[in-house]
Amino acid sequence: MKNKIKFGFFGVFLVLISGIAFFSFSKKSDFEKAVVERDIEKYYLVPVFFSYDTDLMKKGFDESFFFASIKDKKIDKVTLSQFMERVAKRKENPPKDKWTYKIQVLDITENNVASAKVLLYKDEKLFFTDYLHLLKENDQWKIIGKVFYKWGN
Repeated sequence: MKNKIKFGFFGVFLVLISGIAFFSFSKKSDFEKAVVERDIEKYYLVPVFFSYDTDLMKKGFDESFFFASIKDKKIDKVTLSQFMERVAKRKENPPKDKWTYKIQVLDITENNVASAKVLLYKDEKLFFTDYLHLLKENDQWKIIGKVFYKWGN
């Protein structure tokens, strides 16, 4: 009887410790997810589609960043400086389009590698599917790359 009580107490203790560890890990993961979502919005979505703020982009993109897509059945790559030039041109003559977005999938590994699938809607119609890749350097998330699909091609 005494052994059963010890095992019962030990079992409850293990379950309690496991629950605390899971809750703590879950909280940390939820926090990191919120940070990555915030940084995607702050350094990518808002400056590229709403404010056309290249200075803000510089803070959230790694200098080696490039994006790629398929153009004329070939891979087309654009560097960060080329991308920022495109965004700066929009600021000169802002488009009238209404953009909305949804971060559909966000996957984070070991709190320093992330990948996100972002759906972008132009005038309520799906226009782009973006796949962003991020790395965390010195406690800051940086967008290092993007591949995308433009709907309606």
